[in-house]
Amino acid sequence: GSQGIPDGRYAQIDLPATPYRLLDALDELGIKSTEDITYKEVLDYGGFSYLEPYFNEGTSLEELNALAQKLSTFDRVDTIAFEGMVKMAEQKLEPLGMKEIINYAYSTDSCHVVSDVFDDEQLGRFYAGNGFMPEYENLPDNIYEHLDFAKIGRESREAEGGVYTQRGYVLREDEIV
Repeated sequence: GSQGIPDGRYAQIDLPATPYRLLDALDELGIKSTEDITYKEVLDYGGFSYLEPYFNEGTSLEELNALAQKLSTFDRVDTIAFEGMVKMAEQKLEPLGMKEIINYAYSTDSCHVVSDVFDDEQLGRFYAGNGFMPEYENLPDNIYEHLDFAKIGRESREAEGGVYTQRGYVLREDEIV
């Protein structure tokens, strides 16, 4: 609806937007500063819909644009790492504002990502089978297949403080003990 919008004026902006586009939008709205915007709504979160709960009236257009700018540079690994950091913060029940979220967007290189691993059993298999656990290296196949991969994965995940996202497993380097 158009309640709270003076004269029903609105501007639709694709983020990230250039400073010129933001100025044009203010012009379209007939206001001088983004602080005069009375109502804003994000219409499309792209692949980042899990961020929706963190945007509210207090979120400035500048913050949204800064975040969109960084997210627009992400490759698949950055995208997975970023979702992982948001999830870790949620699990620790840390208060999560735009400042923290923008920080996470700039910290994806502090994460390790294992794509396409979605549960403890897959994680255990990945670790045991890829040289991360030398104690399992030289076992004969018939014994190797009897390992409890779910337990190996769970113990690793708990020790590392890692999380599963929609696209893979994430842990932060600074969390590694």
